[in-house]
Amino acid sequence: MISEQTASLIETFKYPIFKLLGDLKAEIKHFLDDGLPEYVDNYKNKFSKTKTFLFREEKVNFYDIYFPISIKSNKKRFEDFKQIEELFIERQFISIIGNAGSGKSMLLKHIFLSSIKELFKIPLIIELRNLNDFNGTITDYIYKSIFKNKLAPNKNILERLLSTGNFLFLLDGYDEIYSNQKNKISSDIEEFVDVYSKNYFIITSRPGANVESFQRFDNFQVEPLLPKKIKDFIQLQLKVAENTEAAQRIFTVIDKPENKDYRAYLSSPLLLSMFIFTFNAYPELPRSKSRFYWNVFVSIPKIPTV
Repeated sequence: MISEQTASLIETFKYPIFKLLGDLKAEIKHFLDDGLPEYVDNYKNKFSKTKTFLFREEKVNFYDIYFPISIKSNKKRFEDFKQIEELFIERQFISIIGNAGSGKSMLLKHIFLSSIKELFKIPLIIELRNLNDFNGTITDYIYKSIFKNKLAPNKNILERLLSTGNFLFLLDGYDEIYSNQKNKISSDIEEFVDVYSKNYFIITSRPGANVESFQRFDNFQVEPLLPKKIKDFIQLQLKVAENTEAAQRIFTVIDKPENKDYRAYLSSPLLLSMFIFTFNAYPELPRSKSRFYWNVFVSIPKIPTV
């Protein structure tokens, strides 16, 4: 059963698509009534409840624990992402570059879900690591993802559909492409973007993967959490964990003057989550990252061997 939100999204774009591709109305209808709603709804359900480092045992509602990060280019800064359309004022192609654990994937999930809620564009997410062992183009991958092994119309119909400009492509994890596949997949991405340039695109990557080389894209860097944001993040996560009294104890530790030089790695959502997780057992900021990671390692329950 397709959710009401997803059904509304697809219905919103039916008329403009039929208007552009009226000669293929019957064939396009198969995509819009069968494959595409199921694809979008599957990811909507997948992202609506999630696990994180702090909430690993069972899924929690995404928006109970989602914390907006900030991204910045030379000319523009975004920090609330309340209206996804604002991202694309004066630009269609965005790269988001940030270290591991900086919040890129959570942001991409928010953009996907918001695009549906706001009836902005039809979001299609492509986890680029899946292209490493895929024998085909990005268009082939999208076609297979939408229809899996079901009876489907000709792939040329999908290509006409994608050319209408009604889609938001979310290309996640450019840094996860294997080095021996980098040139091939990068060329495929650039060709795909050129062919379907009426649409909107976001690509994410860690630094150093050379995503900045894509000519069409405006590069945005993920900003570290500032001290106030660090405290806001802690309060949100502990509220969901129903352990709000621990927040003040954590604030006392991180506010100590002697810990000033060691707060930097708490500006990463993942590392901050690790610190929250280990706080009961190790209620001090360790003097080195190696000790910090050791505290995390020994705090995580181990799977028993048999």
